[in-house]
Amino acid sequence: MRDDLDDMLGRLAARPVHPGLEDMSASVLDRIAAPRPRQDRFAVTGALAAVLAVGMGLGGSWAMQAPAHKVATFDSSLALAPSTLLGGS
Repeated sequence: MRDDLDDMLGRLAARPVHPGLEDMSASVLDRIAAPRPRQDRFAVTGALAAVLAVGMGLGGSWAMQAPAHKVATFDSSLALAPSTLLGGS
């Protein structure tokens, strides 16, 4: 079964090649082959991330922790109990 896409691709393949295509291909390949100056930012960024992670770990371990409060689940004196939020007494 042939679709419209098959017909369109067939017509495109039958057309002559654009004259600027060869120049564009050559310029792309030249840019790929050209040496680029190496940027060693990965090592600096990785070291900075490691120092930051260690600092956050140490800071978190030294931070004051609040004592845990035990809360009864069905305590009627809670201000946000479902019975008070839904208009109950």
